[in-house]
Amino acid sequence: MSLTKPHTLFVLGLLLTTISVSRVWASDFGVGAILGDPTGVSLKYHLGPTEAIDGALAWSSTGTHLHANFLWQQNSFVTIDAQNLDLYFGVGARVINITSGSNKNKTSFGPRAPIGLNYRIKQTQLQVFAELALNLNLTPSSDADVDAGLGIRYHF
Repeated sequence: MSLTKPHTLFVLGLLLTTISVSRVWASDFGVGAILGDPTGVSLKYHLGPTEAIDGALAWSSTGTHLHANFLWQQNSFVTIDAQNLDLYFGVGARVINITSGSNKNKTSFGPRAPIGLNYRIKQTQLQVFAELALNLNLTPSSDADVDAGLGIRYHF
């Protein structure tokens, strides 16, 4: 299985559609950027006070990266002057279209387990975050690795 140009165009179209209807979701939807490994576009949708889904379309050290997670959040882990620091953890999946090395032009797929911190900036719609995720690659060979990133999202 490989991530072909039509698949990539479909994912980009889906992201643009999601962004265009985001105003319907009010402040529950955020879009921004993640920097690190991977680096790219980051999305988050709050399902409720303690659950969310997030994902990214990004580029990693091995290729084009797509992941999605279900998250549990510990709201107001620390409150400083109405600025909240939230702890979160979750489960999800990751797909990478490998563009270098011995597995070039192959697809890596497997589960991932993120853990991170969100910081909501007072009197803004901005949220900054830091995340680590343990990944288990099932294809093209079995191994494990870690993603790490810092990011920012604007919540509509």
